[in-house]
Amino acid sequence: AWGDGKTYKIGLRNSTDRRSVVYQHSFTPNTDRWCRIQLPFSDFIPTWRGKTLTDVEPLDVGHLASLSLFVSGRQVGEFRLRMQDWGVFRT
Repeated sequence: AWGDGKTYKIGLRNSTDRRSVVYQHSFTPNTDRWCRIQLPFSDFIPTWRGKTLTDVEPLDVGHLASLSLFVSGRQVGEFRLRMQDWGVFRT
C-alpha cells in the first residue's frame, strides 16, 4: 500500500447482512513508498455501528462473506490510497 497519511480500516463480515457484526482492523500506510500491510485475522475487533463488542463470536475466517475498506475516524477531505497484490492467508 501507498497512502496519504490518513488511517484506513478493513471491515470483514461473516454475513452479507449489512446489519451484522463488522470485524475491523485499522492501518496507516507509508506516504513516501510502497509498504506491505499485514493484518492478522486474530487482531480484527468486532464492532457494531462503531462500538466495540465483547460478547460475540470471534471472526470465522472460514466463512468470510464481505470485505469493506473505508477512511477511519471521520477524517474529511480527499484521499488517495494505492493498493495492489491483495492476499488472504492463514499463518
